[in-house]
Amino acid sequence: MDQPLPTTLIVRPPPARPAPARPEGFHVGGLIVRTFRVWWQNALRFSLLGILAYAPLGLAMVGLFRLAFAASPPAAPPSPGDLPGFGVGLLLAWLATILLMIVQAGAITHASFQQLRGNRIGLGQAIGAGFRRSLPVVGTGLLMGLGTMVGMLLLVVPGIVLAVAWCTAIPAVVVERMGPVAALRRSFALTRGQRWAVFAGFLALHAILYVAMLVVQIPAVFVAVATAASSPGTGVLVTVTVSQVLGAVFGSVILVGAAVAYHDLRTTKEGPDAEQLAAVFE
Repeated sequence: MDQPLPTTLIVRPPPARPAPARPEGFHVGGLIVRTFRVWWQNALRFSLLGILAYAPLGLAMVGLFRLAFAASPPAAPPSPGDLPGFGVGLLLAWLATILLMIVQAGAITHASFQQLRGNRIGLGQAIGAGFRRSLPVVGTGLLMGLGTMVGMLLLVVPGIVLAVAWCTAIPAVVVERMGPVAALRRSFALTRGQRWAVFAGFLALHAILYVAMLVVQIPAVFVAVATAASSPGTGVLVTVTVSQVLGAVFGSVILVGAAVAYHDLRTTKEGPDAEQLAAVFE
C-alpha cells in the first residue's frame, strides 16, 4: 500500500518593497516651473485673495488721487482741516491691508501645499487656515523683517543671506504649526547646503514678475501720456490702479514659491511620505 508523500508547507515572505526614491536634488528650474504651475492652477483664487488683501490701501490711495486731481489744473490743495482725516483713513487702510496680507500668506501657503499633494481645497478652507495661523505668521514675519533689516545694515550681504535662509519659515509655521523661533530654525536647517540654488530661484522669479508687470503696465503708461494735457488725473489714476492690481495678482507668486521651496527641500532632504507630510493639515 502506497504511503502518502509528506507535504511541507513552505511559507515565503512577500517580496520587499523598494524604498521610495528620493528626488535627485533641489533645482532652480524645478522651483520656477513648479511655482508657476501651482500658481496657474489656482490663479483665479490666488489673484482674488491678493486683490482682497490690497483693496483697503489701494482704494484709499485711489481716493486720494481723485481728490488731488478733482479740480481743474492747477489742482486745489486739500483743506488743512481735512489732513487729519486723510491721515487716519490711510492708517486704518494700511492696518487693514497688513492684516489681510497675513491671512493671505497663510491661505496661499496652505492651498499651495495641498496642490502639491494633488488635492484641491476650497477657498473657504484656505482662508480658514490663514486665520488660524495668523498670529504665528505675524510673529515670524516680524522676526524675519527685524533680522533681515539688521543684516542689511551690516554691509547688505548678511541681510540677503538671512532672507534666503528664512524663506521657508512661513510655510513651516503653516504646515508644521511651529512657533516663530522654531520656524526660523527649521527654515535655516532646510535651506542649509541649498541656499545658492534658493537664491537663484527666487531671483529668477522676481525678475520674471518684474518683466511681466512692465509689459502689462505699458498700456497704462500710454494712457497717462495721452491724457497728460487734458486730464492728468485720469492717467495717474489708471497707472496707480493697474500697479495695485498687478502687485496683488503677481505678489501671490512669491508666496507660492516659498511653499514649493519648503515642500521640495523637505522632500529632498527627508524623503517623507506624502500622507505623513500632510498629516498636520488633517
